[in-house]
Amino acid sequence: MAYQRWTQAERDFIRRNAGTMVDKQIAAELSRMVGRPISIHAVRRQRHRMGIMKQSGRGICKLRKENNIPLPQSEQLEHEVVVVPMIQGT
Repeated sequence: MAYQRWTQAERDFIRRNAGTMVDKQIAAELSRMVGRPISIHAVRRQRHRMGIMKQSGRGICKLRKENNIPLPQSEQLEHEVVVVPMIQGT
């Protein structure tokens, strides 16, 4: 099975909805939108790579409140997007 690269639109969808939807809902909606299956684990991995961390617990949509970054004015949301600095691999 060949892996698909995440498009900017898919990453934007995750960024916009991470604070209001659980990963299972994001995966289902993305799968419907792009016409191919996207797993919960793929959404979670991509969200982590983007530096967006959620609070622990099943079904919790709240994002962690550290290292906030501003969104472009066109994407101002009611929730906060959290970016956690990543350590660059070798």
